This record gives sequence, structure tokens and C-alpha cells, in this order.
Amino acid sequence: MQKKGLTVPPELMQLKLALLSDCDAVGKMNSLRKEFIDNIHRIFSFQTANKKKTIPHTLRKRSMIKISISLPPDGTLCKFNYKNALYEGKIKDRQIFIEGFGLFSSFSSASVKISSTSRNGWLDWELWIPGSGQWILADIWRKKQTERKQDI
Repeated sequence: MQKKGLTVPPELMQLKLALLSDCDAVGKMNSLRKEFIDNIHRIFSFQTANKKKTIPHTLRKRSMIKISISLPPDGTLCKFNYKNALYEGKIKDRQIFIEGFGLFSSFSSASVKISSTSRNGWLDWELWIPGSGQWILADIWRKKQTERKQDI
């Protein structure tokens, strides 16, 4: 307006100064926000790096004795009672074969297929190991295998 020779009303000058002041404040806020976020990232990356170096003793011990127990030997008979129905299977080629359901790589996957619910199959299935002469819960069999491997 001044370039065109017009007088600028004082209210308009005050609004311009207020706007510039607000823009400056927004710029400072954005700068502080960026600095804050950068510091948060730096702090968390530092903590993550430290956590990787200081694994709790109990976790280190567990990971050193981790033992993988797969399915029982081939020929093992399996049964699962669910909602008054008996489901039978047999271990074949390190998988569970259940007539009408197919092959499964774990007791849990077999239990889930039969029950349509999330389940721990080790607690569902009973086993008849060849030569054992008795039914045993799969979880108990697994724990015995773990104990034997730890003794070795």
C-alpha cells in the first residue's frame, strides 16, 4: 500500500506485526519440536544399544540350554478327546496323520484344526509310544525328553 502512495491504517500495521510475530513463534516451536524429536530418537537408540549389550543373566542361561523337542518317533499312536469325540492319529515321517484331517507338523496345529480354537496341543494329545505299554500326555513325554537331553 505504501508503494502505491496509500496510507496504511495503524490497525493493519498491528495485524502485520502480530502475524510476523506469530510466524516467528511457530518457527521457533517447529525448531523446538524437531530438536525434541531428535533427542527422543537419540535417547531411545542409546537405550536400545545398551540393552543389546546387557542381556539379563537368566535369559542368557536359558538360551544356552534351549533344547528343541520335535514330535515323538514314527509309529507313535496319538489320541485327543474333544467335546466327547475321540480323534486318533499316528506319527508318520515326523508328522501327525489324522484320518479325515490330514498331516500336521505339530500337536497344536492338529488341535486347532479339530477344535477351531487356539490351543496348546502338547496339553491335548496323549501318546502311545511303541513298546511303552501306556498312554502318556504329550507334554509329559516332551518334559521327559528335555530332562534326558539336559543330562547328556
